[in-house]
Amino acid sequence: MGAKMPGQSAEQPTELIKELTHQTPERASPGYVGCGEDTSDRLVARRLAQMGQAAVPALEEALASIERGGQTSHFARGAYWVLASYAKIEGPASDPRLRRMAADPKFAFLSLGLDSAIALEQSITSHVSESQTLANVLDCIRPQEPRDALNQLILAWERGDRLWFEASLGPQAKDSLKALLKGKTWVKMRASFWKNRPSSSVALGYRFNDAGRWGEPRETLDIDREYPLGNIGPQSPRIETLLKTSSGGDCGKVWVEIVLAPTGKRGPALAYLVDNSDLPGLLRAITSCAMPSN
Repeated sequence: MGAKMPGQSAEQPTELIKELTHQTPERASPGYVGCGEDTSDRLVARRLAQMGQAAVPALEEALASIERGGQTSHFARGAYWVLASYAKIEGPASDPRLRRMAADPKFAFLSLGLDSAIALEQSITSHVSESQTLANVLDCIRPQEPRDALNQLILAWERGDRLWFEASLGPQAKDSLKALLKGKTWVKMRASFWKNRPSSSVALGYRFNDAGRWGEPRETLDIDREYPLGNIGPQSPRIETLLKTSSGGDCGKVWVEIVLAPTGKRGPALAYLVDNSDLPGLLRAITSCAMPSN
């Protein structure tokens, strides 16, 4: 058997979950925020995930409390890492519970955590649901990657936000958008893609194929390591991308063209941009796969 890390011999899953969800005296202060907190939580969640099935009963108890009480649950704060640990241990077996919660508006406050957990248990790059909030990416662990641009494009397209959508586009894609909008308003153009859209929230998953670390879930709870990019050029990558439906089924492949974003902009900005010259083709594929299947 491998040696245990210092201080881990007496650890119990319930203790780690309390630490992750700010139920210990040193974590109870609402002012305890920032990248230091994020890094610490990740290490705790990694230790929890390493416990494997021994941690599942405590994780399920925490999740049951969240499902009953929503934001009033004692486990609501820090639930992102509870979801990640559960997804890491249970894998696809966690999928029904995660998707049930993701479909319930009660858990909109956990949309990013649920989407991240679904990506982790499905071993895909990202899962993007309409319930997420559009915001600048701030990742304390890793620099921005092509996924950030595609995630923003998908979410803005799902939510109909032209400003954020255009901010995710490179020069070729912007030219394609101008042609697409010729003689049409943004609303009418977008409606032509989202025909017979249901009232329920839409969602889409995808995986970058053969893209090294870029293709893995944002959070893996694995030990960090270097990944080669293979034949993908880091400056202007062209990535084969497998699309997944909101329920996790395969939904075809597209090539996503990526270009480095210009530097010098004030404030947080994307490091990469989506630059498909055939933007309508990409949007048709995204729309089709994001629509719930009957």
